[in-house]
Order: sequence, then C-alpha cells, then structure tokens
Amino acid sequence: VKMAFFNFFIIHVEMAFFKRKKNRESSNRSRRCHEQQATNDFSFGLSASPTHHQTTVMTTRQPGFNQLPGFNKFLRDVVRVLLATLTYFMFCGNPEIALGFSIASIAVIRFGKLASIKNIQWGLLAFLMLPLSIWAVFLKSCIASIDEDRAYSLSLIIKFMERGAEILAGSICAFSLVMTFIGKTSPEHYGP
Repeated sequence: VKMAFFNFFIIHVEMAFFKRKKNRESSNRSRRCHEQQATNDFSFGLSASPTHHQTTVMTTRQPGFNQLPGFNKFLRDVVRVLLATLTYFMFCGNPEIALGFSIASIAVIRFGKLASIKNIQWGLLAFLMLPLSIWAVFLKSCIASIDEDRAYSLSLIIKFMERGAEILAGSICAFSLVMTFIGKTSPEHYGP
C-alpha cells in the first residue's frame, strides 16, 4: 500500500513538472518571437547607428504553469491523497511517516493559486496537521526516553497524550475528507 501511494504521488508530480517544463519552453519561444517582433517594429525607419540602443517591449505574457485549466484541482486531489495516507499512518501509530506526508501536502498545495478558496481550505488543513504531527512525534520520542520501571505513571500519561494527538489529527483529517466525499456525491452538488 505504501509503495502504491508513493508511486501514484511520484507519477503525478512528474506529470506536473513535465507540464511546467513544456509550458516554460513554449512561453520562452513565444516571448523571443514577441521580442523580435517588437524590436523590428521599433527599429523600422530609424537609422542603424552604433550609438542607437534598441529597447524590447513585452507585449503579451503567457500564463504560468499554475494557471493551466485544472491544475489547482489536480493539486487538491494530490493533497487529498496525501492527507488520506497521513490519516492512515496516524491511526496506525506511525506519526513519523505521517509527519512526512504532512510536509509533502504543504509543499504540494503551495504551488496552487492563493486566490482559490478551496486551495486555502486544504492548505489550512495541511498546516493544521503539521503541528499535530510534530507534537505526536515529540511525545513518541519522549516515551522512548522514559524508564518505565521508575516512572510508570509518567510514561502512561505521555502514551495517552501521544495516542490522543494521533487520534485527534487522524479524526480531523478523516472528517474533512469524508465530508468532501459526501459533498461531491450528493445530488445537490450536480444541480437540478
């Protein structure tokens, strides 16, 4: 299961970067063409003296890779998959791996438009999972450093706190994902 999610993530990230590279190359080609056209239009009828400096005028700007149609939805889908795996690992008791997925979801969603309300919502959820994951990892490392023979009650309290942090983070994330799924499959979502 881990490898399947990892392969899914790698394939989609490679596709996104390939689209970015392709758009950057086409943007550079069109920019050079526009610059040449602007230079030719500007120098028409002027003397070609060596002291005369020509300026280039940018007439149009091609959209960036994050302005492609459907790119923000693709990013949100990737973040949903990452947060679903984060939920799985939190419920299984592996906050270290969940911390990695939390960081990955933040890194992915930051490529989207800031003006998108949906991107902001999923970004806030990803940013909320980060401190909860860090707290759970910290408590798990504290459990490893406590001698249970001498401080059994302290060890027990920290174990409850750590498991509570894992369950809280997993529950918040699972609730958001389930509500999103219910909202997308409801008849009201598709209209009359």
